[in-house]
Amino acid sequence: MESLKDCLRQLEQRYQKIENVIRDRQSNVLPGRLEVHESHGKTHFQLIVPDPETKQDRRVYIKSTSDLIPRYAQKSYDLAVERLIKKRLEQIRRFEKMYREDELLDIYERLHPARRQHIQPFAYTMEQWLAIPYPSKKRPPESNVYITNQGEKTRSKTEKILADTFSLLHIPYKYEFPLSLHDGRTVYPDFTFFNPYTQKQIYWEHDGLMDDPNYRSKAIAKIRSYELNGIFRGQNLIVTYELNGKGLDQQWIEALIEAFLTPCMKEKT
Repeated sequence: MESLKDCLRQLEQRYQKIENVIRDRQSNVLPGRLEVHESHGKTHFQLIVPDPETKQDRRVYIKSTSDLIPRYAQKSYDLAVERLIKKRLEQIRRFEKMYREDELLDIYERLHPARRQHIQPFAYTMEQWLAIPYPSKKRPPESNVYITNQGEKTRSKTEKILADTFSLLHIPYKYEFPLSLHDGRTVYPDFTFFNPYTQKQIYWEHDGLMDDPNYRSKAIAKIRSYELNGIFRGQNLIVTYELNGKGLDQQWIEALIEAFLTPCMKEKT
């Protein structure tokens, strides 16, 4: 899940790439500029070019089929884009210097502990989020139980592997933390994570019996419910599955953690 600073850095990189393209083009740029006029229903092109002898600009009319038109048109467009990009890059860099994503957390953290006890903060630290109590999801008495390294009871061996991997990599999580949907229903994602910098939650669902048609239908319906509630795969929802006897391997798990969860745990600068 990207933070505001992440988005700004991506925008900054995109602008820098455009700057580089424009800089390369300017090495072959032609002197002068292109003007376009409409007269009697026709479009006329003329070049305004400097005269080295008189040191004044002179106007040269050219045909609409001239190969100079696209070169001069591109030049004027590039220069306008370059001016805007320089302005925006300055704004982005100034904003990055003054903006910190943990400012709300700082206000709370600076308070006296006795005062904190009487305040409901607008932003939670990771420790506060982890401390929020929640009821365990009810399970059938005959269901399997797999104990994680942290002592939690999971419903499948793969869920235990996931939980133990999160613990090993120091990724805090909550197992089957209740989530209220817009229609009033409560669902229990397999794992819920918290990004203290964006104050958003990320969910991980593992569907381990996708060979079973009935299970598969329910799994698809569950993902549909998530997405109708603004929780989308690749953004704040991670979905893994097992199909045709192929399980969730460690390489896949760690790749997803690195892409979606590790950035949430790194201190923002």
